[in-house]
Amino acid sequence: MASSSSSSFKRWLGPEVYPLFAAVGVAVGICGLQLVRNISGNPEVSKITKSSERIPENLGCGHTYILPIPRGAQLY
Repeated sequence: MASSSSSSFKRWLGPEVYPLFAAVGVAVGICGLQLVRNISGNPEVSKITKSSERIPENLGCGHTYILPIPRGAQLY
């Protein structure tokens, strides 16, 4: 049993696959660093405080906008 697992390691972990593992590792590392950077740097994501729970100043602007409805369109 041990010899079959070592032969599969030799088959899949040969020196020709090292660049592929390196490229995937670098890509995962970049994505992970970007994720940590966005979570820790964005105040809307990182923590909830009383200042972030305040009502925005332009809250009523969305109520004055009217969407144009094409003729023959059904509203659901």
